Amino acid sequence: MQAPYKQRSLSVIGTILIGSIFSLVFAWLFLKQRRGSQIGGPPGTKSMRLARFCYSAKTIERVFDPIYADFCEEYFAALAAGERWKARWIRFRYYKDFAKAIGLFGVVRLAKTVFEYWEKIA
Repeated sequence: MQAPYKQRSLSVIGTILIGSIFSLVFAWLFLKQRRGSQIGGPPGTKSMRLARFCYSAKTIERVFDPIYADFCEEYFAALAAGERWKARWIRFRYYKDFAKAIGLFGVVRLAKTVFEYWEKIA
């Protein structure tokens, strides 16, 4: 049986690794261009599905849902106005902000864990 601090540090390392993987996946999704006449869901649905798989409902509601809601509002407004390049820029910003939220969530979680251990030691 591992000591509790080792289990906690492994979960923090796991969060950081998941954030790195998410960043790579989002970069791949952004750079991937579909050609032809395929009908798909709105942008961002795959990233939200992936986040819902990896994070709790509370985290999704507090961290990722506001980012996705703002993205949808801005993106579809740009498309309705016929500004395709602006819509592409908004989509890029969304993937960047989503990856940043994952990374910051991992850093905050790491800081919280370090602070908890510091209190136990002191």
